[in-house]
Amino acid sequence: MNPTNNAHAVGPVTKAATPASASLAASDLAFGDIDTLFHAIQDRIAAAAGDAFSARCVAQGEDPAARMRVVVLECAAELGHLRATMATEVGHRRLLERTVDELQCELANVRAELAGTKVAERVARHQALHDGLTLLPNAEYFRTRVDNALVRVRQREQPVALLFLDLDGFKAINDTHGHATGDAVLRILAARLAGGIRAEDVVSRVGGDEFACLLVGVQSRAQLSRLVCQMLDSVASPLTIGPIGLSVRTSIGIAMSPADGTTSVALMKNADAAMYRAKRQKRGYVFFDEPDDAASDDSAPEGYSSVFDRLTLNGFDDQGDAPGAPSVLHRASPTHGAEAQP
Repeated sequence: MNPTNNAHAVGPVTKAATPASASLAASDLAFGDIDTLFHAIQDRIAAAAGDAFSARCVAQGEDPAARMRVVVLECAAELGHLRATMATEVGHRRLLERTVDELQCELANVRAELAGTKVAERVARHQALHDGLTLLPNAEYFRTRVDNALVRVRQREQPVALLFLDLDGFKAINDTHGHATGDAVLRILAARLAGGIRAEDVVSRVGGDEFACLLVGVQSRAQLSRLVCQMLDSVASPLTIGPIGLSVRTSIGIAMSPADGTTSVALMKNADAAMYRAKRQKRGYVFFDEPDDAASDDSAPEGYSSVFDRLTLNGFDDQGDAPGAPSVLHRASPTHGAEAQP
């Protein structure tokens, strides 16, 4: 835009003839045009005050002062339009900024809600798959891990050992010192067991005072025996709960796949049977395939329901199918353990 040409327009300069007026009259004036229009008005006033403007007015037979007054009034009107336009645009911009702020707040709230939902889902899933007292994987999660490991056994011929542990005389701790002490003992022993296994292994609480452990890729019976002895020593280490000093022992039954079973139920059944023998013979641990002691009674203690019997009663079969079966195993006697079992 050339302000000098505007100042030299032929004839009386009217509002409709000025580019600034034409732009201001448009309903879609862009906020970015305001600075350009302001400078155009400024230049027009400056031109009207010049000698060339006066000379042209005289040549056209007009009074320079009167003509200048008209130009100043027109420019004042243009500035009024410009001011109104600016006020409107500033209002629109502020409204837009508030809208953007509100949308950003809503987006932040939505993100927070989504994050909270995801956290809640993860917490719920963790709680569904872990024991509430010891925080170890529960029986359902343990069985899934065993099933997955057995798939790898078939694919890679990778050996798997399943250990079933039952604490010896644990009922006496509950009866003598109370269930709160018994619960504390279970938490301590669970932490010891979990801390003594490798990253690829898993230990689970499957009942009141029953634990199960899955060991993957153990290459020899001797290696497995060393791991089990370490586990026995870890459990038997003295522990102190308040003023009470205790020492707890456990009996462990061991079943290996594929020799002792190719399903999670078969392995648990055989590890459970081996544990009975270890408990009765006071041997600490027994492999399922070891010859039975002819003098020993391999029947379960009175009031004791074996893991395999409980699985069968709950609808499992030897293929591991368990529609709607509960995930936590428990003894037939509800007092045998630190927690009252469902």
